[in-house]
Amino acid sequence: LRRTFIQEKSRYHNRLEKFLQNHGFKFSTVMSDIYCLAGKSLLKILCERGSITENDVNEKCHRLRHTNEEICAAVCGSLRPIEQCLLKQLLNKIDNSQRDIDSLNDDMRLLTAQINDQIAVLTSIPGISEDSAVEIIAEISTAPQEHFDSPEKLCSWAGLSPRNDESAGTIKSRKIMHGNPYIKAILCQTAWVSVYSRKSTFHDWFWTHQKKLGRKKAIIAVARKFYRKICVIAPFFTQPAFMQRLRGVESVLNGEHFEIVIYSITSKTDLSEYIKTLTTLSQTDGLILFSLNPDEQSMELLKEAKFPVCFIESGTDDFDCVEIQNV
Repeated sequence: LRRTFIQEKSRYHNRLEKFLQNHGFKFSTVMSDIYCLAGKSLLKILCERGSITENDVNEKCHRLRHTNEEICAAVCGSLRPIEQCLLKQLLNKIDNSQRDIDSLNDDMRLLTAQINDQIAVLTSIPGISEDSAVEIIAEISTAPQEHFDSPEKLCSWAGLSPRNDESAGTIKSRKIMHGNPYIKAILCQTAWVSVYSRKSTFHDWFWTHQKKLGRKKAIIAVARKFYRKICVIAPFFTQPAFMQRLRGVESVLNGEHFEIVIYSITSKTDLSEYIKTLTTLSQTDGLILFSLNPDEQSMELLKEAKFPVCFIESGTDDFDCVEIQNV
């Protein structure tokens, strides 16, 4: 329903743009969003008077990239009274659509209050907003491990895996499968956001592979990487030796096409909460703990987890451990 409301609002935005263009108003040439603060002020004046003067532009437009002379040249059209009424109707439709979206968002926040921990884990991934996290959980549930045995099966269900259409040694097609159109659209949208964030490891991978693979294939690969994550829980250390070990782990995982998500903790409470959230949601392919000794309750949760766990610089008989001898 939320997607329908957003699409409806976009349709009204497009109609507004076409209406203005047909009557000599080129808002989009001087504004990246014709419904920004300055744009709405000028549209309100246009509804009341049918034209925009130079004084209106000087008064309402202060932080736009283009000069006031360029803006005046772009909004030099005029509207008749009947056209002013049509413009008011379009603006009312857009405002009503936005109110419906805001109301639905408020209801969704109330309904998802019980899964805030799972949402927090998803939003820690670059590119995934709170709304996207809610939509992802709505499609795959809070316990995807109960429905999918591996990330590969989940990717195949989402339609992010290439098909194997081959006959007599001839590859006919490597296009992705149809899959779930909703989760595929969400992940592709968030993938585009993440590759433009320089703080994301997806950024480096995409821009080094997009020339060879093509932008569409590369973005599908990034979307698939959302399901291939290794979480690292580490104390807040800044010593060079510790940072070097962390970079070594990151380089190995990136080479295997895994996304590494680092959680820096400052207390035992933070450690217990992260372990509880990760084991409950199970949207990770593995967990690494640096120089940490969880309590008994957290250790029991790790034993029941559906993913492998490794301890570094701390020993335990129940899990794989890596001991480092400082020289």
